[in-house]
Amino acid sequence: MLAIPTASASAEPASRARRRTLLALAIAAAIYGYQLFVPPIVGMTDTGDFHRSLAPAGLAYPRGWGFEQRRAGFNRHFDLVEPRYVNRTGQERDDIYVASEVLLLHVARGVNAVLAKRGTFDITSAGLVHAAAMLAGLGLVFSAAGRLLSPPAHVVLLASTVFVFTDVGYAAWFNSLYGEPGSLVFLALCLGIGLQAAIAPRPGRWIAAFVLSAALFATAKAQNLGLVLPLAMLALRLATPAPRRARFALALGVAALLALAPLVYSVTPPRDLRRTGLYQTVFTGLLYSSPDPFADLAALGLPQEYARYIGIDYWADPRSPREDPEFHATYFPKVNLGKIALYYATHPDRLASMLRTGGTRAFFLRYGYIGNFASGAGMPPLAHSEAFAFWTHWHERLPANLTFLAGALGFATWRLLAAARRADGSPAMRRAAEVLLLLPAVAVLQFGTVMLGEGPWTANRQLFLMNAAFDALLLLGPVALVARFSRRYGFPASRA
Repeated sequence: MLAIPTASASAEPASRARRRTLLALAIAAAIYGYQLFVPPIVGMTDTGDFHRSLAPAGLAYPRGWGFEQRRAGFNRHFDLVEPRYVNRTGQERDDIYVASEVLLLHVARGVNAVLAKRGTFDITSAGLVHAAAMLAGLGLVFSAAGRLLSPPAHVVLLASTVFVFTDVGYAAWFNSLYGEPGSLVFLALCLGIGLQAAIAPRPGRWIAAFVLSAALFATAKAQNLGLVLPLAMLALRLATPAPRRARFALALGVAALLALAPLVYSVTPPRDLRRTGLYQTVFTGLLYSSPDPFADLAALGLPQEYARYIGIDYWADPRSPREDPEFHATYFPKVNLGKIALYYATHPDRLASMLRTGGTRAFFLRYGYIGNFASGAGMPPLAHSEAFAFWTHWHERLPANLTFLAGALGFATWRLLAAARRADGSPAMRRAAEVLLLLPAVAVLQFGTVMLGEGPWTANRQLFLMNAAFDALLLLGPVALVARFSRRYGFPASRA
């Protein structure tokens, strides 16, 4: 896969690959701009989660939008959205969720201070920063690919990537304050910086930048914590050609990365978010599909009367025990992710059943309970934009089962490993294949983490990053085929 010989003297000038890259980025920027900034703007409706990012970014909902009012409104009508926010006074009640997305929002506040006419924070400022960061990541990927691939393969990569990742299923997230856009743009930056490190004769600065972007990626959402180890391993692998002192300095940076992500969530734990996951994975996951829920309640050490909560959503259902102090005192001290993992380890049949159910709900890029338009945009509630939505619709037609998901990820991993070990491939090409192995690692770990921490029935939105990694792997297939034909017919890569 992508095993192209290094550039020869007859290779095309590097300036041509740069021009192709700039053209692709310009097209992507135009598509993002149309969706995000031309009224009616496209975004992702707030389902009540924006407050976690607003507070640490120094922002708040407009006056009169009290916490309980917002929660009640969002739970009933997910079409409610407020595209403008105000500066935080410190008196708002919010469950603060500290994540690297907050850094992007602070940059967006600076941009907003220059562009805003109303004196409030406009959601499109966040869209501008998210889109710019995404374009930076894509630019780094495209630039590295231009030096590794033949012109035909490079063109296929540019066209397919722009087509997929400017789709409304991805672009709409940029006009939002969720953790998903941060996860996506930091993944793109990790890949782009990692590929630049793979092809650089002296990769020291690129590797340092990779460690920084990896730390931001791992802390974009709590569910990304499992990615710390593969990110650290990749950083160390990229440093293999570096001098001993540089490798030692990198080892210290990697150690900091390994400590940073868990520290962020242990010092400032998102309590509501953690409790929601612990509740959902049991009552809308483990017990919901159980053939004997009373036996499972006993195995978890929970009262039998808790069976009445099976299938009850923690936030959306008024029958939920989220306001019951007795439930909180009984349930959360007894249930944690370790206990749930132990249950599945001792009940492998239930684990397999849960994963199979999760496979049927894997391939969605947007959801019926989240609309794309503000309530004043003249659109019906929960309306979805149909502009640039072809990939969204096609993606949802993928075979929704665990066998297809596991088979596709397994095949992609095998081909990337083969490319990383090719004896006739250039060192840069082999290191690039190792960087791309991050994609199946992201997909597998995201799927497993979400299934374990959320359960399959309410996990669709949480699988956003898995879908992004999976789609990126799908794009490598046609690129690899074109690259193989290019070798056969003598198309060299660009000169460095």
